[in-house]
Amino acid sequence: ESFDDLMAKEWARDKLLSVQAGGGYNINTNTNANTNKQEPIMMQQPPFSDAASSTRDLIQADPIDLLMRRAANAAKGQDVTAGTIVRASSAQRSPFLLRKQELHKSIVLILSDDENITVGAILNHPSARSLELELIDRNTSQKRTLKLPIRYGGEYAVKNSPPVVWLHCDHSSLRAAKVGSPIGVDAITGEGIWKCTQEEAITAIGNGLARPSHFLIVSGVTVWTKGEKGIARGMLGEVISGRFEIVP
Repeated sequence: ESFDDLMAKEWARDKLLSVQAGGGYNINTNTNANTNKQEPIMMQQPPFSDAASSTRDLIQADPIDLLMRRAANAAKGQDVTAGTIVRASSAQRSPFLLRKQELHKSIVLILSDDENITVGAILNHPSARSLELELIDRNTSQKRTLKLPIRYGGEYAVKNSPPVVWLHCDHSSLRAAKVGSPIGVDAITGEGIWKCTQEEAITAIGNGLARPSHFLIVSGVTVWTKGEKGIARGMLGEVISGRFEIVP
């Protein structure tokens, strides 16, 4: 089914069906004893609701217990930290058909995570934008122009940071030359995903260390804040609530 069809079904289920019929998250029906007619009554919020608890509420732990649990999960690769890759829920009913639709079937690289906010970049959403680079062939000294696609990473920009992020991974020459810096816990081994500036990438390409296709260019980031109530729960809360899944 197309995304439009799935969205229309979800809207109809959400707005037109009662809870008893498998939809109508906020409306149920009850028989009025006087009139013997079905009347609507208000019900609780649905699964994947934007009114979910904070990360701390979802985990139901005090700060010390939370730190201990996160340390244990990190050792097993089950925690959300910088460098973690997550994907939108693979459940049959996507939680992003009616809200935050850019996250439907998204793959997200977590760039940073602290006590206040999770920052990530969507990796699999192309955009209409491209970046034009002028390169000089080392052998012929001739100039050539390349257009590299830019992917949509999210609706926000990080203050005092470049407008685009350059990413590369699994390229030994770039790692050996320390082009950029690793993201997350792979800083010791040097494996995993690295980020770098445009200047570093262009220099590496010009020196023959890599080809333009070895880089992924992302514009913008997506954020998940961590508050006491509501939608502010960070990516860990999104995973716990089933809206996202950690990619092994």
